Amino acid sequence: MSTPAFNTTTLAQLISSLLPAFFAGTIFGYNYIFIPPLLLHTDDRTLALQWLSAYQFGARYVRPLAATSTLSSAYLLFSVLRSSNAELTMRLSYLLGFISLPLLLAYTLMIMEPGVNGALKYKSKLLVGDKVKFQGRAKVGEEHETASEASKEWAEKTGVRELLAVWKRDNDLRMVVSLIGALASMVGSLRWVSLAG
Repeated sequence: MSTPAFNTTTLAQLISSLLPAFFAGTIFGYNYIFIPPLLLHTDDRTLALQWLSAYQFGARYVRPLAATSTLSSAYLLFSVLRSSNAELTMRLSYLLGFISLPLLLAYTLMIMEPGVNGALKYKSKLLVGDKVKFQGRAKVGEEHETASEASKEWAEKTGVRELLAVWKRDNDLRMVVSLIGALASMVGSLRWVSLAG
């Protein structure tokens, strides 16, 4: 029995389907497994610090996974766009798979970072004090202050639980978009395999 040759397309199909699904699963874990018990049994100060720790940890692995998945999806989209055999279903599926994670990134950086993420980071600093240190002010980054002035005011007059409810809602949207990207890539890949076989 011989070992099959390395196939770049198959690897890209796996990555473009599995990584967005993994990302959606991670978001599900944060929203429905990690946060609910904290809401029941944790004071605001500890809750803010726990959220900040989880947020900072998660952000470190999301970037390389999102980049890898997006590159794989770009490869597949490019492949079907230059193929005369590819049908519209494959092209649209890979297009949707390709744009899903960059859309998530844009939403996170332009809406969540100056908004609820920034507010929660600012609230953490207000409640915990000098234990929470950021590397200065920036528009993005888990290690930087990102709250807009409006978000700082919102954080000052809002409890951590209320801020987390908004964060969960926004994160649920990210989970759905990631699942759509995973499913779109799966549809494109299954169609590709059915046409090849």
